[in-house]
Amino acid sequence: MLTPFVLAVIFSATSIVVALAMLFLVLWQAPRRLGNQLMALYMGDVIGWSLSGLAVRLAIVAGQSPVPFFRGVLYGVALNGLLLFALATYFAGLWRYRAVWLVFLAGLVYYLGVLPMLVPGDFASRFGMTPDGAYFYRFDPLGAFNFLLIVAFYGVSLYILWKHRRDKAGGLLPGAVAVTLGVLIGVIPALGPYSLPIIGAALSAILFARAILRHDLFNPLAELNRQLAENERRLRMVITSAPVILFALDKDGVFTLAEGKGLQTLNAKSSDVVGRSVYETNRDLPQVIEAFERARAGEPATSTTEIAGFTFEGRYSPIRNEQDEIVGVIGVSTDITERKQAEASLSQYVSQLEFLERMEVELNQKLSID
Repeated sequence: MLTPFVLAVIFSATSIVVALAMLFLVLWQAPRRLGNQLMALYMGDVIGWSLSGLAVRLAIVAGQSPVPFFRGVLYGVALNGLLLFALATYFAGLWRYRAVWLVFLAGLVYYLGVLPMLVPGDFASRFGMTPDGAYFYRFDPLGAFNFLLIVAFYGVSLYILWKHRRDKAGGLLPGAVAVTLGVLIGVIPALGPYSLPIIGAALSAILFARAILRHDLFNPLAELNRQLAENERRLRMVITSAPVILFALDKDGVFTLAEGKGLQTLNAKSSDVVGRSVYETNRDLPQVIEAFERARAGEPATSTTEIAGFTFEGRYSPIRNEQDEIVGVIGVSTDITERKQAEASLSQYVSQLEFLERMEVELNQKLSID
């Protein structure tokens, strides 16, 4: 049968393992980022809090005073509230305000510096354990005051995260709710002995780590994918509207890509080309095959071809893998028919001018002789 004592030990051990795993996870993701460092401190506090809670129970079982370890639990809860406040204000962008720093530093100095010197006595009294393994205690006035002060930090943190729930800080709100509920449940006599507060802290560690990874790792990946999709859409728009054919071939000369408005000029579709060999589709165009083979050998190449009354200029480049091995060829073929026609017209016009100039010279020579 799982007694409250056994359940508390299981919960505490689970919290230690979870918090330790989340600590390594956030430090692995970005060890130099301040937000991750604050989160690592939070995870470390959860570990210390869990160890102190476990030590309280073991001390009671061993007949030793649990007061020193209970003080560790209280300090763990206090630091947890302070670190939650630090996380909430940091991710909400409030660290630029001096008042936020002053509140945090005042709490830190009080709990770590002033309180241990002012209070040599106990935070709680009347410790004991029931036959089924549930321990009980009663806060002394100072312990009750400190608990209310801790709850204030939790409450302010929740308010800040709620106000910024639509921003990056909003991702921390579920974890903050979990740990705050756990702390409040801890003072209920019927539920307090089961280590539910530390379970709430462990759950908050998981939710916080998830929020950080989602914002700093998964969201950027999603944004990158969105940008790639947008760039691909724009590229496809350019390809489908410009008089070009974008193509790619594997090392054997089989087309793996054929897109562009230039295909429409030739009354062809991508499906008519992809999957077929360049040696088949261009068997009557040796200049194309020669350009492909040169590019496959590692040398960029060009070709100019006449197809169905249209002129295309192709540029071919080798595709290399990470080992610098050539695995295919990529290229673009541009419809230069209008340019060729313009060049032909210009050439014809120049020829006519040259003819007229010769005629003028010959005529002048004859007039001079006469």
